[in-house]
Amino acid sequence: MIISLVILAWVPFRMELPIAVTYWTSMFDVTKLPFFSKRLLLILFYLSLWLIAEWQFYRFKDEFLVTRLPKWGQAICFAVVVFLIIVAAADQSGTAFIYQGF
Repeated sequence: MIISLVILAWVPFRMELPIAVTYWTSMFDVTKLPFFSKRLLLILFYLSLWLIAEWQFYRFKDEFLVTRLPKWGQAICFAVVVFLIIVAAADQSGTAFIYQGF
């Protein structure tokens, strides 16, 4: 939380104040959010899986719940996590952004 506030506080030091205020308001403008994008739905799905797992950890008072599974169950959990990371990291735009303003 503190790092986020510091990063937002740095904005006026990089640009003039009216431009910084426009930048801040555009960051928090909910009318431009892609509510029906596939990426957002994928993130919400992953978040719901994470919340279910956290609830189970809280319910059993055990953060190492996966280690109690049999070896094949641990392997399946590991494979699912690796698959989700690969899917989330996949580039869907097809064009890379290269910043050349050094």
